[in-house]
Amino acid sequence: MTEYEARVYLALLAAHPATGYQVSVRAGIPRSMVYEALGRLEARGAVLRSSNRRSTLYSPVPPAALLDHVEADFRQRVSWLRTDLERHLH
Repeated sequence: MTEYEARVYLALLAAHPATGYQVSVRAGIPRSMVYEALGRLEARGAVLRSSNRRSTLYSPVPPAALLDHVEADFRQRVSWLRTDLERHLH
């Protein structure tokens, strides 16, 4: 997670749901950068986006769920690496 992503996630934990503008102000990040960070967090499953006629709102995934996801992803990557290394060493 980049510094901006971490700041966005923490800002959302403090007050959600929030618009990109609100997150930008709370996190102290330029608006152009906050939308990039929100997009990356959403792609990783750390942030949920909902839209209505007036605006797009963002909410954080609960920290425990985020950490479970990160841990599962890490374990899967280690498993793949182990398999590839064993294949190349034998």
